[in-house]
Amino acid sequence: PFYWESWNNLASSGSASSYKYRGPKAASEPETQAMMDLARKHRFLMSFSFHTYATRVLFPYTADGASNPYPDPARFFASSIARHGISYRTTRQYEAARKLYSVDGTDQDWLYHELGTMALIVEGSMSTPSWENALKSIMGMRPISLAALKQLREGPRLELQITDLAGNPVPDARLSLHSRTMYQRESWPRADRYGQIHVFLVPDEVLYAEIEAPGYRSRAFRMQCNTVCTQRFQLTPTR
Repeated sequence: PFYWESWNNLASSGSASSYKYRGPKAASEPETQAMMDLARKHRFLMSFSFHTYATRVLFPYTADGASNPYPDPARFFASSIARHGISYRTTRQYEAARKLYSVDGTDQDWLYHELGTMALIVEGSMSTPSWENALKSIMGMRPISLAALKQLREGPRLELQITDLAGNPVPDARLSLHSRTMYQRESWPRADRYGQIHVFLVPDEVLYAEIEAPGYRSRAFRMQCNTVCTQRFQLTPTR
C-alpha cells in the first residue's frame, strides 16, 4: 500500500495488459495480503529479496517522491554490507543504491514504512548464466548476508523493553524520535506484543526520544549508542 499508485506512470501501470500492472487496488492480491499478515505478526527485524543482476544492495525508499528519514539508517546499513559482496562482473563491483529504475508499491518500501524492517534487495552479479557461474553469483551474495547478520548483532541498534509497573509488556507503546526527521509519517518504532521496540541507528547518532502509550505517563530519554544497547523502561499509569 505504500506509494501503491504514485505520480510516475513509469513506476507502475493501471492497465491489466502491462507487465507493470499494479492491480485494481492496493494489496488486492491474496498472496500480498498473506505476506503482509505474516510480517505484521512476526515483525521481522530484517528481510532480503534476492534478484539479478545489477550487483547492488538496494535500500528503501525506492519509490520516487518518498523521502528517507534523516539520519538514514537504511542507507548506512546497506552501504556497510554492500562492500562485502563479491562480483563476477569485471565492469561492476557491489555498492548500495536507492533504486535502479522507477518503481512503486514495493514490499521493500512497505516493510520499512510500516514496521521499520530493514528490508533490502540484493542483486546478484550475473543474468541467466550457466549453472556453474550461477553458483558463483550466489556465493558472491552470501558474504552480504553474513555481514548483515553481523551488523544486526553488533549494531548500532536499540533494543527497548517497555513494561508496566508489574513487569507486564505494554504492546501499544510508541517511540517518538524527536531528534530524527521523519517525512513519510512512518508507523514505527512501536512495541510488538512482547513490549519490545527495535530501532536501527547510524554511528554516533544522539537520540532524543519519548515513549508514549495510552493510559500511561510518557517517558523521555536521551541516548547515544554505537553497539546494541538494551534498555528497560517501566511506564506509570496516569490513574
